[in-house]
Amino acid sequence: MPKLNSVIASILDSLDSAQHKSNLTTSQLAEQYRTDNTLKYLQLPNAVMSEVDITLRYAINSYSNPVMLKKSLTESNDATLAKEAKFTPKVLNRTANRTVAENLYAKLEPNLSRNAKEILADSTKKEILISRIQDTLYTSGKNQKSADDTTTAVLKTINESLSENNEVATAEKKALTDLIANARQRVFTVSASEDIGDLDVIIDANALADMPEEAIQTLHITTKMQNYRWIEGDTGEFVPVD
Repeated sequence: MPKLNSVIASILDSLDSAQHKSNLTTSQLAEQYRTDNTLKYLQLPNAVMSEVDITLRYAINSYSNPVMLKKSLTESNDATLAKEAKFTPKVLNRTANRTVAENLYAKLEPNLSRNAKEILADSTKKEILISRIQDTLYTSGKNQKSADDTTTAVLKTINESLSENNEVATAEKKALTDLIANARQRVFTVSASEDIGDLDVIIDANALADMPEEAIQTLHITTKMQNYRWIEGDTGEFVPVD
């Protein structure tokens, strides 16, 4: 899986290479024009790129997410559950929501019934529930829901997934709301100097065609080419100048 910074670097490298090949062609033509009785009176072709606009469409491959289960996590048919719970890439730009989802689950786990805890002892079922919480966080954030409304949506997701009604005390619900609010604040105030790591991205056209539109990111790159001139320096050597 390519890194986003490598993709951008590759684009810039390709532009430099394209200009270099154009210069080589100009160099070869210069010799022909110099020796040809007719061409020597004509202008020598010299293609120079000054500015290039590129629109890059990609998706962030931040994690592998299981498909949404159409049946309850309490489904007793293990064969059906295993089939529906297969991990499939679902790329959305929501990496931060994964950590929040895990923290929310950790706070809610003590409130779950014994039956729910037995169900979620299965790591696959637990992963599916956390993923559903993550989906809820993403959807609420995209729809600009308040932290309180998001907490309510998360609790509803858990109850629907487990076919139960897990009551959460007001104080505990407020703690969940604060967790979500603080997490959102951190996303907006993250320092540019923080190491957030390299992003794995998907740029294959066929793969992108099968993804939901909200998973596709668009990056517009405007590159201004700096073409240096060569002049003879004080020591007689040729050096590049702006």
